[in-house]
Amino acid sequence: MKPLRAFFKRRLRGCDYEDRLHDTLLDVIQVIRRGELRDPESAMRFLRVVAHRKLILGIKSNQRARNLDSDDALLQLADPRPDAEAEALMLERERIMRDALEELDAQHREILVRYYLEDQDKETICRDMGLTGTQYRLRKSRAKNQVTLIVAARARARAFQALVERGRRAHLDPI
Repeated sequence: MKPLRAFFKRRLRGCDYEDRLHDTLLDVIQVIRRGELRDPESAMRFLRVVAHRKLILGIKSNQRARNLDSDDALLQLADPRPDAEAEALMLERERIMRDALEELDAQHREILVRYYLEDQDKETICRDMGLTGTQYRLRKSRAKNQVTLIVAARARARAFQALVERGRRAHLDPI
């Protein structure tokens, strides 16, 4: 049941996925009760096919509904630009990652920058840096772990500093 729920949840938004899941299960149960399932061994395969068809029908019906409400939908379109808070968070995350990358040794930093920021493929990076596939995988994994540790250590330090500041203010400000 969980894999089927996840199948719909990944592809549909809101409560729509629960409706599709419920419809799928009802259809499959009805087929089984009527004895129309030819091979009981293939019940899971049959369930996946029905789920896929329900998904397609659901998407098509959503598209039809959207087309009918196109005038209303145009009025409800949100501004695609991030709001000030989202933009500030994005800039803060970028700064944190840049600072963490600066703390890495040159080889680890180069692998992460080339792979994630410059979108170079593994083969190009291996060829240019003279690495085997295993060496590349290990270095990239170690670099990611080091970045995670650096970011976590900084987050702990910021949280501690905030607690210290809050304690100072509470101590200095009489109630």
